[in-house]
Amino acid sequence: MRRKAIALVLVSIAIAGCAQQHRYQRFDIFRGGGYHETKIGYDIYEVTYEGGHSVSTTTLGALVTYRCAELSLSNGYKYFEVQKGTLKLPGSYATGFASVTKTIRMYKAEPEKHSIEFYSAAKVISDYRESIEAAR
Repeated sequence: MRRKAIALVLVSIAIAGCAQQHRYQRFDIFRGGGYHETKIGYDIYEVTYEGGHSVSTTTLGALVTYRCAELSLSNGYKYFEVQKGTLKLPGSYATGFASVTKTIRMYKAEPEKHSIEFYSAAKVISDYRESIEAAR
């Protein structure tokens, strides 16, 4: 739990540092990336956040986690678990976007057993809100 708290602080700092370079937004190729998601099951989504070469993978990870929390809450779920994560780096410095993709399963109640990447959506929103709002 302490490691998660430290990670949240570091991610908040990383997001704040990129606030001038990257905006939290729905994907728009002309505005430097953003998030998009695909529903792949009843309570399963694949969520991706793409950013230009100036956005760190740590920041991308935080932005996609925040979007996972928003998506969970907007669909009536309290928790989500990352089942798979993927990092994609651009082919070159001048072209393409780096991206982080997370496949998540959403839960209305906390299950008895879950992975280490299990989150309370409300807590993620609360912990990241200030940094994300600065990046809007």
